[in-house]
Amino acid sequence: MKFSVLALDYDGTIARDSKTHVTIADAIREARRQGIVLVLVTGRVLSDLRWLLNGQDLFFDVIVAENGAVIEYSNGRTRKFGGPPPQGVLLPQGITKAIGVVFTDQARPVSLPARTLEQFVTGVELLPIATIDGHAKRGDFSRWIGEVFGDQPLAVQSDRLKSNTVSAMSQTWRNSSLGLFANVTN
Repeated sequence: MKFSVLALDYDGTIARDSKTHVTIADAIREARRQGIVLVLVTGRVLSDLRWLLNGQDLFFDVIVAENGAVIEYSNGRTRKFGGPPPQGVLLPQGITKAIGVVFTDQARPVSLPARTLEQFVTGVELLPIATIDGHAKRGDFSRWIGEVFGDQPLAVQSDRLKSNTVSAMSQTWRNSSLGLFANVTN
């Protein structure tokens, strides 16, 4: 019997602790070489999965993510089922957006999504100043704090930390905001 489609789960099947073992990755690549259509099925958020798979050279014809709510095809087409929750509805961990905040550098994710303010603070601590510059130029920090974490007063305080030069602003923003956020998360 010849397989034509192989559907795999991510967590606990091809990955342990969010890492794909090299032997499993090689087997997936071999299936691809044999012309088997590969489908990855997972409960993970699609953006999380992309970040985890980045650089692993694993190709899937279809990714069924978010417990079937999002399907991504290899041609770049994505289909979403259902819509976002009504505004003001709190999701797990007390946020209003399912994805959270993903820090990026040159349009590539450099962190897992921060779904709590504590995770956000940890992510900021690890960011290089150049990445903070990009987010600061776009006003991302204040917007995220207000929209994703629902803390408008903290968003306003964060916005007040701006200065005229972006590099100085980023260094100042990180140092000042970490203290400000630490007071809120403790």
